[in-house]
Amino acid sequence: MWTVSWSWQAETRVSTIHSVNSGVIVSHGLKMTYFSPEGRTNWEISVPFKVHCIRQSGNSVLILAAHAFYLLNIEDGDYLMNGKATFKGFKDAIGRPGGGWILSGRNGNIHIFSQDGIGIKRIGFGKIRKLVGWIDRDNLLVHKDDGRLAVISFGRTDQIKDVSEHIWSWVSNLEKGKMLMQGGNGGLFQGIPNKYDWDSLENLENRDLEPMQASWLEDGWWVMHIDGSLHNISGIESDANMLGKGMNLGDLLDSSSSEMFVSGNKSGLIRYWLSESSANMIAELKSQERAQKASQEVWVARKEIFALAQENEANGNYESAIDLYKKLGRDNEVKRLRKKMRD
Repeated sequence: MWTVSWSWQAETRVSTIHSVNSGVIVSHGLKMTYFSPEGRTNWEISVPFKVHCIRQSGNSVLILAAHAFYLLNIEDGDYLMNGKATFKGFKDAIGRPGGGWILSGRNGNIHIFSQDGIGIKRIGFGKIRKLVGWIDRDNLLVHKDDGRLAVISFGRTDQIKDVSEHIWSWVSNLEKGKMLMQGGNGGLFQGIPNKYDWDSLENLENRDLEPMQASWLEDGWWVMHIDGSLHNISGIESDANMLGKGMNLGDLLDSSSSEMFVSGNKSGLIRYWLSESSANMIAELKSQERAQKASQEVWVARKEIFALAQENEANGNYESAIDLYKKLGRDNEVKRLRKKMRD
């Protein structure tokens, strides 16, 4: 079971979202806001153009806007690099294992940059729809413009090779070594690719979905349908495995942990979802924090009462001091003062 932990409404249209460290960066209008997992604003910055892609690697955030890419410090949103452009602009980006960036250009080039944004190499492999994910540190799975999946192998001689002859109209990111694909006839498949072919390729029958986005979570694949509903395709098809019926959750979906995900629609409504186990754990932690705070407040109050009782005793106001000691349950102090009064 999944529940909304918090939600936020942007004042302008949301162009893209990206989950980072269980939080989320939201691009809305000409602003970007980074929210913590609790929904607090870590930072908000202005951007020169509408952002269409956000990626993170280490302590850096890469954004694609207009024809250029920019690098930001994830801690405070400060610009680390004020933009590098290419002819027709960039379409997609992905962090490289061990540091650095791979960017796909709209004109068909693959661009390799260092972690600091220094250009290393440009390779003409043809137009790429999507940088799907890393099979290992040297082999990147991509979705080509012709619909085929291919592996780009980086090394002394960079090369690209089709995984198979299948044509896919849509593919998810590669997550935990798995991915989803939609065939030309609308059928949905789940696959485990290697750099040569498939280790597994399964036809998910009876799944009448038009996927927009997908994330692998603790209970399997959740797919954002074109109507704005979310479906868990790893379970039995039922209302229990569907979220957002009639709610139009949108067409934006991302996750950086198997226990959370973020959904959003273009009109600006962002929802942050937690699994039942995470929601229960957070509720328990909040309950403990409240109990600890209450205990601290009681301790501070008792300390103040004791100080007041001592002050009354020092001034000879024994009756007032006795009443205060009684409130604290300090029977020995009460007996001591009564004996002192009798003497």
